[in-house]
Amino acid sequence: MPNHDLAAIWGGVKDDLRRKLEPGDYDLWIAKTRLLEINEVTARVEAPNDLHAAFLDNNYLSEVQNALEMSLGSRRPVVFESGTASGVLEQPDLFDDELAEEDKAKTTKAPRLRPAVGFLNEQYTFETFVVGANNEFAAAACHAVAKNPAKTYNPLFIFGPTGMGKTHLMHAIGRQILLNRPKARVICVTSEDFTNEFIAAIGSSSLPAFRKKYRQADVLLIDDVQFFGDKGRSQEEFFHTFNTFQDGHKQIVLTCDRMPSEINGLEKRLMSRFEWGMTASVTPPEVETRVAILRRKLQSLKNVPYLSDEVVRFVAEKVRSNVRRLQGAILRVVTYFSLNPELPLSTEIVATKILPDLLHEEAKETVNVDRIQKVVASHFGMQISDLTGPRRPADIAWARQLAMYLTRELTKAPYQDIGRAFGNRDHGTVMHACRKVEDLNNVDEKATGDLRFLLRELQR
Repeated sequence: MPNHDLAAIWGGVKDDLRRKLEPGDYDLWIAKTRLLEINEVTARVEAPNDLHAAFLDNNYLSEVQNALEMSLGSRRPVVFESGTASGVLEQPDLFDDELAEEDKAKTTKAPRLRPAVGFLNEQYTFETFVVGANNEFAAAACHAVAKNPAKTYNPLFIFGPTGMGKTHLMHAIGRQILLNRPKARVICVTSEDFTNEFIAAIGSSSLPAFRKKYRQADVLLIDDVQFFGDKGRSQEEFFHTFNTFQDGHKQIVLTCDRMPSEINGLEKRLMSRFEWGMTASVTPPEVETRVAILRRKLQSLKNVPYLSDEVVRFVAEKVRSNVRRLQGAILRVVTYFSLNPELPLSTEIVATKILPDLLHEEAKETVNVDRIQKVVASHFGMQISDLTGPRRPADIAWARQLAMYLTRELTKAPYQDIGRAFGNRDHGTVMHACRKVEDLNNVDEKATGDLRFLLRELQR
């Protein structure tokens, strides 16, 4: 696309953002950016430096993508870059083995990755992923798949709450496979993209081309498969695509915010296929892993103020909900101190001037199974051991069911994990408890009162 067209498109995006953002925010973060390139896969946006690019990615990505979609009429993932270094893998219409050989002949230093259909973030590699107790098994499974696609875990189903690194691991698999096998055909899309493309193919009578594109690939990476729920025709299409990959001994990797059995509206035959291979969970990281994540993030940035161990640990201890918010918090801290170098680098400044709103949200959101058990036991005058033990008198059973329901609603933990936290009870017991509380709420006065009181206590 000619430079003058890029300038015109970005001018429209800036005008839209200027109207929506505070003047100071626009002048500081948006005004100095420019659009480098638009292709079929993504839009590359240049920022003045690494810190600026990282801050935009963590704080204004959705606003920029929405404004660009309004300007283009179609959606593109946006990549923020410092300088003009390439940040994407470009997408050809069809894979061409001669292209890979030609690229290989031209390469004299580091190998160039074969293009992938879809977007693979160059920052999402195994080297930049911090492994801790919360994700150790999932990371090991991803390494094994990247090393030997379709030979170990197939499909690989990675699940866990939002912002825990599932997409990072999936992209790392794709990039590593391309490094190891330059001729591999890799497709990386979200389930929503798959669905939208399928609908467009029906409307344009181009289903054969759609099926050829997906079913002739070697590796299929599908993000956020929970959005297949209740989409009957998309599930039908993906079911046959899945079978083609299995029959052809080709690798599938799926990510989801819950286990297959917990996806609402997912057909049983597709659910069973999601569970054929290996399921691996990622959970919120413990504080030491959060510290390591923050240090890794700071090391990736250039020319930023040094943050003491005290400040880094303070942020790690206070921001627990997810890794994305954690990294956004540390970027806010280094940006603030970069713009105000005369201020002391103290936890007091962080708490009162930089992150007061975020810390308030975290305080409300930090609810875990231990706290729920403690609050429920106190309300009913019991011991926590009553909730986790084998006894089943009516009062203890009701308290236990409430605690299970609250754990599910407030933490979104998988049923199996909740069952383990309540004395190694099975998946079905937890589901029954949740259904019973839902059935009694707003019908039984005492049940409604218990539930409302406990919710207030836990959200204080």
